Order: sequence, then structure tokens, then C-alpha cells
Amino acid sequence: MLCLITDIKTRLGVGAEFDDILTAIVAGVSSMFDGYCDRTLLAPEETVTIRRMGYGQYLQLPQYPIVEITSVTEAWDYDFDNTDPLVEGTDYMQLDGGAKGVLYRIWGAWPLLPGSVEIVYRGGYLSAGETPEEDSAEVALPADLREAAVQQACLLFKRRDDIGLSSVSALGGSVSVFAQLELLPLVKQTLDRYRRIEI
Repeated sequence: MLCLITDIKTRLGVGAEFDDILTAIVAGVSSMFDGYCDRTLLAPEETVTIRRMGYGQYLQLPQYPIVEITSVTEAWDYDFDNTDPLVEGTDYMQLDGGAKGVLYRIWGAWPLLPGSVEIVYRGGYLSAGETPEEDSAEVALPADLREAAVQQACLLFKRRDDIGLSSVSALGGSVSVFAQLELLPLVKQTLDRYRRIEI
């Protein structure tokens, strides 16, 4: 999660009776932030497999910073299982240590055929409250992102009975569907620093 339920409860001064609705609100905030930033901000527990097309010598992954890369394989015929993976440092490298999720093809260019590069990897920030493991490439959630999530979640909670929400249950219940709701100006200012810029 981009923030903890306790972060919001402390800010609002509410108790455990609102845990369910706050959990739903935090999930909605995470979705809003990912959509605005055009990337997935939080790292999954396990590696994911994606297929991409490169543009020249650069290929950008949708989840970053990069935590780990299991394999990168090019296959013009899409037979990834019978193709040797590329070697990091010889065939490709992570620019800026994977901070922006950009892989650079050292010799030549990435294939322009859609989905011809398969990457098995894990990327994104740790959830709020989690600490990077020692000797790992994991990156803690930046404090400003966590604060932005708290601010937006507090707004949604305060407006839970407004027309800003398309479905709300009684107190202690849960929010099911969010209608279009503007992000707070300060939240947008923060998120602008994390938006994905297509290379």
C-alpha cells in the first residue's frame, strides 16, 4: 500500500470501525496514482513477465526502480523457451542503476517487432512501512509519495458521502466504486515528479 491505514486514522482521529472503508480508499488511491503516473509504483511480491518492443537501443519497463532482473530474451519468432537469454553487462545494461527502468542494448538495437523482447523482472517501490532487505536492490517508498497518499485518502474519506463517490455503504462498510475525482493540487505536484516519461 502507498500508505498505512494507521497513517490515515492518526491524521483523521478515527478508530478501527473505519478500517474496511479506509482499506478500500487506499486501494483506490493506489489505482489513481498509478494511472496518473502511467506506471505501477509498488513492487509485486514475485517477478512478473512482460513482453515489449524496443525503440532503438532503449527499452523502458513499466515498473521501476528495477529490483531484480531474472532474464531478458529476444525472439523474433516468439519462441522464448528455446532462445538463450541476453547477458547483462555484455548484451544490455540498466541505465542509472535501473532507477527509471531503462534497459540499454549495448550492441545494435532492440527488435522492433511487437512483444519480441521478454523480460522477467521485479520493479517498483516497497509498500509503506517496509524496509529494504540488506544487500538487495529494493527501494523504500519515498516519504513524499506516502504523504501524498495520506492527503488524498483523507480527502476521499471526508467526502465519502458526497457525489464524488458513485457507491458508498453505511458507516463501517466499504467503498466499492470511485467516480471521477480530482487529485489535490499538492498531490499532483508530488506525482508529477514520478510520472513516466516515454523514451
